[in-house]
Amino acid sequence: MPALRAPDARTDLAVIEDAGHDVHLDQPQRLYEAMAGFLNSLPAGNS
Repeated sequence: MPALRAPDARTDLAVIEDAGHDVHLDQPQRLYEAMAGFLNSLPAGNS
């Protein structure tokens, strides 16, 4: 079955070392940096 994805969807993969399933508890600063970097890379637009 092919993956379903919106035509304009954008994804990134961030591997956060020394973190388990609770990455927000294990490495909160690294998670924040990865999320902020992704969000800041998106074009400005109406939501």
